[in-house]
Amino acid sequence: MRRLILGLAIVLLFTSQAFAGRMYTQYIVASDTSTTTLLPTTATSVYTHSFPIKSGEYFSLGYKATSVGGTPNVNIQLQQSTTKPGTEGATDTDWVVPDNVGNIATGVTTETQHWIALSPVPLPYARFLVNEIGSSTETQVTLILTVVE
Repeated sequence: MRRLILGLAIVLLFTSQAFAGRMYTQYIVASDTSTTTLLPTTATSVYTHSFPIKSGEYFSLGYKATSVGGTPNVNIQLQQSTTKPGTEGATDTDWVVPDNVGNIATGVTTETQHWIALSPVPLPYARFLVNEIGSSTETQVTLILTVVE
């Protein structure tokens, strides 16, 4: 009986959520005043604010595009760098799409929530580039990053 109880205690110890990594979630934004990234009709590309990538074992990205009076049509890319951008929200030659990552989402035209696994390369900073393609309506994109350390 002692062995059974000890065995169960060991199983519970190693499968307990308390021993899973710490998880955090954050909205990724293009301005300090919103939880969404707005692509106005005059913009074709929007860079989100950069953020430090803390050590993580698993990364996921949630995204949802909605459009006012039309259908969204966007691409989403992850960009990374060793330094913060010179100007937040602007093109920066030190920021690139890692070779092994490519486009995160291409031609997002549905207004539903999506979740994907994300595999950033080990660099200290990241941001997202959202490109509006073929749409002339205002589109909002909500990006939510989840990390398990």
